Amino acid sequence: MVNKIIKVVAVLPDKLYSKLRVKFNNTGHNWLAAQCDMERIYTKRFKEKTDFKECCVINRGLYDYQYFNICFMNNMLASIVKCHMNGVLPEVGFKNDAGINIWEQFFEQPCGVGENLRKTPVDFECGELFPKFDEIYDKQRVKRWHRLYSRYIKLNKTSRKYIGNELKELDIKNRRVLGVLCRGTDYLKLRPKGHPVQPEISTVLKDTEEKLKEWGCDYIYLATEDSKIQKQFKDKFGDRVLENKRVYYDKVFDKDGLDFIKDVHFERENDDYLKGLEYISSMYILSRCDNIIAGNCGGSQFAVFMNGGRYNNSLIYNYGLYE
Repeated sequence: MVNKIIKVVAVLPDKLYSKLRVKFNNTGHNWLAAQCDMERIYTKRFKEKTDFKECCVINRGLYDYQYFNICFMNNMLASIVKCHMNGVLPEVGFKNDAGINIWEQFFEQPCGVGENLRKTPVDFECGELFPKFDEIYDKQRVKRWHRLYSRYIKLNKTSRKYIGNELKELDIKNRRVLGVLCRGTDYLKLRPKGHPVQPEISTVLKDTEEKLKEWGCDYIYLATEDSKIQKQFKDKFGDRVLENKRVYYDKVFDKDGLDFIKDVHFERENDDYLKGLEYISSMYILSRCDNIIAGNCGGSQFAVFMNGGRYNNSLIYNYGLYE
């Protein structure tokens, strides 16, 4: 039998919870935004775990995730925040069918929960609120998501080392870099209903050429899963395109007639893990660039939220949604 969550009275009074919920419901904000305001009011208790006797283990999600993707990350984030809204420390214990904790493959536990705390499975509905596609254009919303991403999504030691080495090799810190994200493969093939329309590659190439001059950038960091897009950038911009070690999906995707890049597999050990790590690394690197050009998608949201509004300039295409 699943135990109920025991609310810790020292965290926030019930009246304050209710007041904040009413406030944000009335203004169209979700409880993720409310969490940011809660932190301003009562951050210390969340950082000091002395008042907590148990943690809530998040062992399920909205979907049967088998590997890392942005949907999984945001789903776990929503549940993490909901735990704090209920006054308990969260621990991500979600495992795929192979018994692998997908969160711990790449990230630290959000609160560094210790073994001395009682662990209780979640007894609430999994978090269903994700960033809306239009939030990437709202500076205040970007800052709110940046606070939540920075607070709860922390790379583990292995991921930090991997991404740190890639940043060092690309020398992003000492170069004026324009980050470009260009989706291909399944996104362009399926044109998923209700998802943002992606720009034509010709448009991105043209805008990249213009913005390199206008924004005073010397190099381009290209984030894409499609080697055909990579080739067009290399043909046009040559050595100005910075590259890190990647495997591209489109050859297997096209050859096998696939509909989703999740079904692309490479003949290497720990393939799902490496694909996740390479993807996360690309988005982190994109978030460290000076400027960004991108279609609106989960990856660009990740990069923009992690960046937190610090880009010197940004161009996120807004062509509406696929019908």
